[in-house]
Amino acid sequence: MQSPKSVSFSSKKPDSQFLQKCRQLAESHEQKLHPKAALSKNHSRLLGPEDDYRLPYKRDIDRIVHSKAYARYSDKTQVVYLVDNDHITHRGLHVQFVSNFARGIAEILQLNLDLVEAISLGHDVGHPPFGHEGEKYLSDLSKEYC
Repeated sequence: MQSPKSVSFSSKKPDSQFLQKCRQLAESHEQKLHPKAALSKNHSRLLGPEDDYRLPYKRDIDRIVHSKAYARYSDKTQVVYLVDNDHITHRGLHVQFVSNFARGIAEILQLNLDLVEAISLGHDVGHPPFGHEGEKYLSDLSKEYC
């Protein structure tokens, strides 16, 4: 029995022609956005590869989706009020619905879809497992002691 061949991914950076083509496509796309829409070229980053073929907000999406915090969404219940209800869902599904809905609105308004998706996917990162009501309760409780 043969052992499976190992798969290796090249760490080679994209060539300059490929990067140039990606940037041209991005510029073409961003010219179609609303004049007040946030452009990827105006992003602000402390660190990050300038030779990445992805636009900055697309990189943000990838960072969020591959983060440990995002992976934890799968175990978090979003709605707990009606236990006998089939509509109880997990926070990960809620975040996907929010992202899909927000992208649809952003598309109509001609906004930067990558930025809207990144914001939507990350909007619940760091929230406690007991949701917004629990957050409010803890916030009110902490005011008594702080």
